[in-house]
Amino acid sequence: FLADDMFLAGVNRIFYHGTCYSPDDAPWPGWLFYASTEMNPRNPIWHDVPALNEYIARVQSILQSGKPDNDILLYWPVADFWSDPRGRVQPMGVSTGGWFEEQNIGKTAHELWDQGCQFDYVSDAQLKTAKVADGKIQMPGGKYQVIVVPECKYIPLETFRELIGLAEKGANIIFDKTMPTDVSGEKDLESQRAEFKAVGDKIKFGHFTVNVRSLLQMGIVGSGQILVQDLSLDNALSKTIAGAGLSFIRRSSDEGWNYFIANRRETNFDDWVALADRYPKSFVLLDPMTGATGVAATRQSAANSTEIH
Repeated sequence: FLADDMFLAGVNRIFYHGTCYSPDDAPWPGWLFYASTEMNPRNPIWHDVPALNEYIARVQSILQSGKPDNDILLYWPVADFWSDPRGRVQPMGVSTGGWFEEQNIGKTAHELWDQGCQFDYVSDAQLKTAKVADGKIQMPGGKYQVIVVPECKYIPLETFRELIGLAEKGANIIFDKTMPTDVSGEKDLESQRAEFKAVGDKIKFGHFTVNVRSLLQMGIVGSGQILVQDLSLDNALSKTIAGAGLSFIRRSSDEGWNYFIANRRETNFDDWVALADRYPKSFVLLDPMTGATGVAATRQSAANSTEIH
């Protein structure tokens, strides 16, 4: 289960880190270290480790090939965190998760994750490298359909300018619940606020008839769109197989797409699912527990999309 979570999060190579040495003559349970992996004969799952290793090896053999194929760039509005009255020096440690979980970035990430949307994080500095081609955001790590900006009050003027500039060139930008209302920092504050307003005024918000109940506003800027949505309700992004309660991560290759699909629920799954907007001619299944492979059974749904069993 934990290995599946790692794979779903994009990790494609698992290490047994910090395995603790213990001499054979040490009394039970031997020498222990609190942070180590007890990968030794004293571990209750020791006799099942070969099966676990084979499972991990099969999954990694697929996930280490091809390229990442996530649809969403999730912007990290760190300016809001730095604007906290407690000051800019705040611990961002492994054992203290408030810097993420209690921020809107964490809430939006969980909402997207729970809805089965695959995403990569992007920072202010990384956004400077973004380009637009054929309606997609081009980054060194991949091509993306949309940038999602969590609910935030402050945003660097340069980042806001970059986002609107990408939209002008054809990108789609989604702001969760509301758009930022102010620039971050105090340098040249009034002039930055004036430019912030001028950049925002480029967006021509209007009333459009769309069947998305979470849509709050839709605006056109250049050849792209600015959407303001409540992502906790619903979204215009592809939910794909997540509607069936399954989790997945996808990678692309010259031959097509590789999906790692995991059922993280407590009940077995035996049903049909559709895989986003990809329509290959055939589907091959691999059971990483056994290594068994075969061509998947397919059918056409009422919506004329191909589903696999």
